[in-house]
Amino acid sequence: MLIDIRPDEFEKMARAGFFENVHLRAQDIETARARCKSLGLQIIAPTVYRTGSTTESAVDTYYNLVRVKSGFWLTKRKK
Repeated sequence: MLIDIRPDEFEKMARAGFFENVHLRAQDIETARARCKSLGLQIIAPTVYRTGSTTESAVDTYYNLVRVKSGFWLTKRKK
């Protein structure tokens, strides 16, 4: 379960190609943003997040934060 994953583990797995779509199990934007932060993601825009530290890298993985009927999802962006 993602709640038990550490930010460094999430980043390694995201860069390895896992986590194309991640269900955040959040029904409001504040909870979704808090879950992104707990996964170690950096905010780029209100609905765009990336892996990595405060400096941008070519190997960072970018995600869109999307709301659907089932809640919020992170979907991997194509560069």
